[in-house]
Amino acid sequence: MRITLQRVLPIVLVLAASAPALADDHDRDSHDSRILRADVDQDNDLLFINGRELPRREPTVILGSTRLEVVSFSRTDIVARVPSGLEPATYLLRVGADLQFAVSVGDTGPQGPPGPKGDRGPAGPAGPAGPAGPPGAKGDTGAQGPKGDTGAQGPKGDTGAQGPKGDTGATGPQGAKGDTGAQGPKGDTGAAGPAGPQGAKGDTGAEGPQGATGPQGPIGPIGPAGPQGAKGDTGATGPAGPQGAKGDTGAEGPQGATGAQGPSGPPGAIGPQGPIGPAGPQGPPGTFTATTCSYVTGPFITGNTSLSTSTVTCPSGQFAVSIIPTWQLWFTNSVCTPVSRRINNSTVVTDWLSNVNSAGCSGNSVATMTLCCP
Repeated sequence: MRITLQRVLPIVLVLAASAPALADDHDRDSHDSRILRADVDQDNDLLFINGRELPRREPTVILGSTRLEVVSFSRTDIVARVPSGLEPATYLLRVGADLQFAVSVGDTGPQGPPGPKGDRGPAGPAGPAGPAGPPGAKGDTGAQGPKGDTGAQGPKGDTGAQGPKGDTGATGPQGAKGDTGAQGPKGDTGAAGPAGPQGAKGDTGAEGPQGATGPQGPIGPIGPAGPQGAKGDTGATGPAGPQGAKGDTGAEGPQGATGAQGPSGPPGAIGPQGPIGPAGPQGPPGTFTATTCSYVTGPFITGNTSLSTSTVTCPSGQFAVSIIPTWQLWFTNSVCTPVSRRINNSTVVTDWLSNVNSAGCSGNSVATMTLCCP
């Protein structure tokens, strides 16, 4: 059962409410230390004290004239053990040197008379401005005041901008015909008009008399040569003349056509293989486009304990895109490593390397498979 402690004695109330005692500086670091509430739990013989800025170290707790055992403490709560069978009464609770509070145990007594009205506290700071109220209703219109004196004329304002052109008005009625005026002076001759169309061809006139002979014209160009005449008879041979000097050597004539190739000679003996040259640099990646490709598997071979080679060649010169080692029969104790290589664009092979410390490739049925693309 928990009993709420009440302040029933007027003298004790004044002590507890109006004098929040100041403990020494060794127990507290604030002057706002006070007990706010105290409850007694008679079922468990415990006193619960709640306050603010309670002593920092374990305080002395005295209820009436009995010093209580402190079970736990903090800056806001203290729990102390009360004697079993505590008599109903109002006790003075003292915590530390100066904190005091009236504790009632048992039934609550009658309410004491109200204390005297305290002095009025200082005015608090002005609160923030409230929101603007809604506008009030419009007041009645006041009576019209007397007319004021006419003010002095202001300066002339600037000419306003020209307004837009107005619409054309309706046509007025036709006036009466006026008298014919006097003839005016002759006007200037107008410009010549355009030429008229050509008239029809007239009749041919009579032939006139022959004119005088004109001067002779220039000599005309030479006409083409006439045909060659018939060859005349050969005359008698004259006596031989003296031998002339040797003439200069003539220019070299053009080179004659190359003669037909003679028969091939017998092939020579194959020379020893030269050393393998260093590998060339990696070429740029090529591109490949194919629309119809098929997988081709070469013949299966039976592996042995040394080196076995399986080969596949794509048909019709197709390009071998990939090299895939495959098998039909493989023993679980085999240690047989495939190493693939390309012979040319269409032919690829796989070397099956046996491990000498095991059954190797012996008895395995293996082959090479590739993707062939046109």
